[in-house]
Amino acid sequence: MNICFVLPRYSRNPIGGHKIVYEYTNRLCLKGYNIYILYLNNKTFEEYDIPECIRPMASNIMTKIEPKWFKLNKKIKKLSALSAIDIKKLNAMDICIATGVETVKQCEILFPIAKKVYFIQGRETWVADEAYVNDTYKRGFNNIVISSWLKKVVDQYSLKPATLIRNPIDLNIYKQIIPNEKRKLHTIGLLYHTDENKGLRYSYQVLEKLKGKYNDLDVYMFGTREPDKKFPALKKFVKNASVDNLVELYNTVSVFICSSIYEGYGLTGMEAMACGAALVSSDYEAVHDYAVNNENALLSPVGDVDKMVGNVIYLFENENERSRLSKAGIKSLEKFNWDTAIDAIIEILEK
Repeated sequence: MNICFVLPRYSRNPIGGHKIVYEYTNRLCLKGYNIYILYLNNKTFEEYDIPECIRPMASNIMTKIEPKWFKLNKKIKKLSALSAIDIKKLNAMDICIATGVETVKQCEILFPIAKKVYFIQGRETWVADEAYVNDTYKRGFNNIVISSWLKKVVDQYSLKPATLIRNPIDLNIYKQIIPNEKRKLHTIGLLYHTDENKGLRYSYQVLEKLKGKYNDLDVYMFGTREPDKKFPALKKFVKNASVDNLVELYNTVSVFICSSIYEGYGLTGMEAMACGAALVSSDYEAVHDYAVNNENALLSPVGDVDKMVGNVIYLFENENERSRLSKAGIKSLEKFNWDTAIDAIIEILEK
């Protein structure tokens, strides 16, 4: 079976949504499927003063060499829509999988014969207006969503109920190496991301308040770009962190914080939990798919800085509770494995 995943563009930097897609492509490839990735690339190099006639060639070159930050199976074939693609190659696809708002219409145009799947990882109202986003849900594709709250939204517009396949993580990679009790106590990890929905401004305020209470506070942060201002107690920042970098960081901190307002899932919080960090998060919709307040994490209302600060202090001051949440977090993620997710998506593809 020939399956083509359609991504908006190649990316030189780690992107959570791309990471999940790449995991699926690798694992489906190992199952014997012929996997292609088509990058639309229509917005590549817009930030540079590059002649229009050069962009297709440059995009094709970058498509071949990226992603350097993720090891793709060499059997996977990568294509750039800006290059001359043999139309027979696209017509040979049995299934095309849209992976974002801007890829849905292109799947209809480029793959008129193939069966169509829409892999939905977020609302993406930052890409297009809400009416357009909602319209993509009712194009007749087989919709797959990654979280319960997304399913509730998508099912309001789709022609048939979406299939829920929660994002898994590789528990052979994301695992506890250093027990939480043996880590430096006053350490915090977080993701640096400037999208408004990530709620970084709240995290900054949390760190300011905690720095005022704990002089030895160390903050470990990662992201795809350098912070645009100095963060309180920042001990280390890792740019474009590799998987090994992330596992090391997650195993360094005793607490991981997430102040998201909304997002499709929240993979970093889940990864941190798998590595034994105690999760202190805002109570945004998607976090409920893997985090339960007082059971395997501490949750606080979105934007409530004081409550989040209080939750971190509580864990800093109560070793038994921090240890309990750490162990409960690890245990609770055992069901979020890739074998289950791959079996679920194969069932859809084979139908």
